[in-house]
Amino acid sequence: EKPVYNILKCNYDSGFDNMTGQVISGWIVRDHLGEAKYWGSVEVGGAHSPLETESKILIFAIQQIWI
Repeated sequence: EKPVYNILKCNYDSGFDNMTGQVISGWIVRDHLGEAKYWGSVEVGGAHSPLETESKILIFAIQQIWI
């Protein structure tokens, strides 16, 4: 869903390889009109679980938006 007026919404997701532990992640920030404002992707490095991958990309996306 689109966010309400004057609010930005960040969606993020990660791909986790059970065999290697490698993580590839991405995020996108949209405004109330659904227009993309910021986006990116990153290889986060190793992880031990899908939950850890989601946590890592959330932190990374927040850091990138802060910058």
